[in-house]
Parts: sequence; C-alpha cells; structure tokens
Amino acid sequence: MVTKRNLGKLIRFFRKKKGLSLEALAKKVLKSQSGLTEIENGKRFPRLELLIDICNELGVNIAVVFYYLDDKEEVEYLDKEMLSISNLRLESRINEKDEKIELLEREINRLKAEIYDIQNQGKIQK
Repeated sequence: MVTKRNLGKLIRFFRKKKGLSLEALAKKVLKSQSGLTEIENGKRFPRLELLIDICNELGVNIAVVFYYLDDKEEVEYLDKEMLSISNLRLESRINEKDEKIELLEREINRLKAEIYDIQNQGKIQK
C-alpha cells in the first residue's frame, strides 16, 4: 500500500544511497528543503510531476518506486538497508579520523625525536 510514510522512506533511501544531501536534492528539483523534508518524513505526498523529477535526479525509474511501495517486506528491507548504509558511512568517517590521528601521532613522535636530537647535539658540542 502506498503511504506517505513509505514513499518518504523510499525517497530518503535512494537519496542517501546516491550520496545527496536533502539540500542538494531540493535544489536540483527546485523544491524548498522544508517541503522535501515534509515529503521524506511522510507528512505529505509530492505531486506526480515532482515525484518524477525526484526519481530522475536519483536515477530511479518511477515504476521501481511503485513496486517497492506495494510490498511491505520491501519497505522493511529498505529500512534495514538504510540503517546499514548509515552505519557504513559512520564507520568510514571513524576510520578516516583514526587514520588522521595515527598520522598526527607519528608526526608528533618524529618531532619529539628531532627535538631530542637537537638538544643532545647541543650538549655534545659543549
């Protein structure tokens, strides 16, 4: 059954899968961000013309959207898939930050060793 909530979830799923922010998609379909938020949150249905524009921007055939909306199991699957995508992105960000921290720690250790060498050279020359 096509509901506002399920349609909104589906749009959000495909938008995130494509890596678009809400703001970026809103600009592409010439819609306000708040209007698109209402659609994604299931507060209202988009006009058919807008739904077609959204599908085109997301690279999704509108028939696919209606196929998913007609199957409750598919919508539940999308919920899980969306959570999985969010977790992967979060994991990726954490890994990037861990790598940056590791690089900074290596640089700090290198600088400490350099300072130590400079200090010891001064003691030896005296």
